[in-house]
Amino acid sequence: MMNRSTAVNDNNNDNKNQNSNELVESKDFQSTQYSTFWRPTILYTYSDVVWNVSWSVTGNILAVSGGDNKVYFQTID
Repeated sequence: MMNRSTAVNDNNNDNKNQNSNELVESKDFQSTQYSTFWRPTILYTYSDVVWNVSWSVTGNILAVSGGDNKVYFQTID
């Protein structure tokens, strides 16, 4: 399965609300040669802004850092 990760910050151009969703998008195998469909899944919603998301070399661990100055690790099956 092919995955890609995205951090979506929902601050709506103001600094009052910095809730962030951590998304993993899985490639839909019904994609054609001319189009690719990605299926988003929200893994977690953080109470602070998310700065960076990174996959491990093996592709099964996702590291997330954010505005709380912590790094979170998640194992993806």
